[in-house]
This record gives sequence, structure tokens and C-alpha cells, in this order.
Amino acid sequence: MAKQACSRVAAGRRKGKVIRCVFPDGRDEVRFVALNLKLGCLDFFEVFIDNDEKVTLGEATRAPFAAIKVAGADGNVVRISSQSGMLVEMTFAQGPGHAKAWADFINQARKADTSKLPQEGAGLGAQLRAAVAKQEEQVRLLEALVQRKGEQQQQLQAHLEGLLERLDLGRELFAEQEQVPSLEPFPFPLRVDRKRPVSKMPCKPQPAVAPQPGLGRVDSLRKTLMTQRKSGLCLVFI
Repeated sequence: MAKQACSRVAAGRRKGKVIRCVFPDGRDEVRFVALNLKLGCLDFFEVFIDNDEKVTLGEATRAPFAAIKVAGADGNVVRISSQSGMLVEMTFAQGPGHAKAWADFINQARKADTSKLPQEGAGLGAQLRAAVAKQEEQVRLLEALVQRKGEQQQQLQAHLEGLLERLDLGRELFAEQEQVPSLEPFPFPLRVDRKRPVSKMPCKPQPAVAPQPGLGRVDSLRKTLMTQRKSGLCLVFI
């Protein structure tokens, strides 16, 4: 443990990323991965957190560029393989963009002339770091663009939902109005022509009724009235 503690260095002194790594022997660990251009390899440092929550690095497992056959990105996972099989599988929490940038970065470093790294390692390292930084910046811009497009789609969807709600409300109001009973108009207008005279049926004067012999006055009058009713004559009440 003392030897391991003496080999620890602060994480801030190196440039790299904290990445979840799965090794062929089944170890699933969080490692600090850094590109070592001077030695021509990838360094996988152990990560320790002290009691004061300070992150320090322990011993490193190295993967030489000469032993790397290819680094392939699949989503947010980068698989580094050699001639004999899988070397390490790295999972990037930042997303597929960062994984692809690191895979390209490792492939570029693998194809570089490592024999000149001790003399020109600093310049090549700066170029590769600049390339990675540029790719990561492009990934961030793409993610911002996708996020903005998603927000615009949400605003459009909210606007359409509002229009649909207003349309449904209009349909409900129209249906309620159709259910209110309405007064049907008269088939013909009622008009009273006040200037038109009211016709009257003239009644012909009737001769005086003489009392019949053998009948009283009342009986004689009743008989006369019945005779006039049967004949359709106007009845005159005195």
C-alpha cells in the first residue's frame, strides 16, 4: 500500500478523461485514460478518492499503440482490440460524439511514426489534442443544434394542441346551440285590414205575425219562430 500511495499523482496534472473500462479478465473499473505520446501508448490510471474528496491517480496499465489493431466506436462505447483479441472496452458517459472522437484520436495516434515521438512528441501531441478538441467542439455544436430543434418541435406541438382545443370548444358550443328549441313561424302572416268594411248580412223585414185562431199569443209567436228557422231566415229578437 505504501508503494502504491507513493506512486499516486494528482489527476489535475495530466490531460485525459475518467472513463469506465472493462478489461478482458472481467474487471469493470473506472480509470483515468490519457494518451502518452512520449511512450507511444495509452495509460489507464487507477483512480482514488481521498477522505477530503481529492482525486488522485495510482498505477497505470499501458496499451502500446503498436499492439493496437483498431479502435472502433459503437454508440457511446469504444472497443480497442489487438491481433489476439479485445484489449479494453471504454464507455463514455458524454455520449456517442465523444466516443467517436476518441476512437478517431486513437487511430490517428496508432498510425503515427512512433520512432520520432521522443524528438517530436510535444508537437505531435499538441496537434492531436487540437484535433480532438475540434472534434469535441463540433460534437457540442451538433448536440446544441439537436436540442434547439427539439425545443422548436415542442413549441410547435403545443401551438397545434392549443388550436385543436379551440376547435373542439367551438364544436361543443355549436352543438349546444343546435339543441335549443326554436319557435316555428306561422305558415302565413296574420294581418288585419282595418280599412276594409265588415260585410253584414241584411235581414229582410218580416211581416207582422197575426195571432192564429185557437192559439195563444205566446204559442203563436213560438210557431212563427220555428217556421222562420226552418226556412233559413234571420231571427230578430225584440
